[in-house]
Amino acid sequence: MTNVECFKAYDIRGIVPDQLNDDIAYKIGRAFAEFLGEMAMTIYKSDELALAVVDAVTAMSKGQEPDYNDDFSYNNGVKIMKSLLCDPELIDYSNVNKVAY
Repeated sequence: MTNVECFKAYDIRGIVPDQLNDDIAYKIGRAFAEFLGEMAMTIYKSDELALAVVDAVTAMSKGQEPDYNDDFSYNNGVKIMKSLLCDPELIDYSNVNKVAY
């Protein structure tokens, strides 16, 4: 059986490659496709998120530290990585108009 530690209460995430890897990502996508029969949802990337990424890249390109809101969760085995965590938002037919417009 495939390791399924990547399933959390509200999202799918894990340490690469131990908890989440190409094989698991493929199987998750395949299962969604087989269950739904077609694409039914996507991950919404808001303008706010895009601007946060631009701000972070701009700060790093100037040798400055970008904004972050997490300095304890992501340990890559060498050091703890500062991160800007964003709330996931599931978009499907029931809320696409509310979110997109």
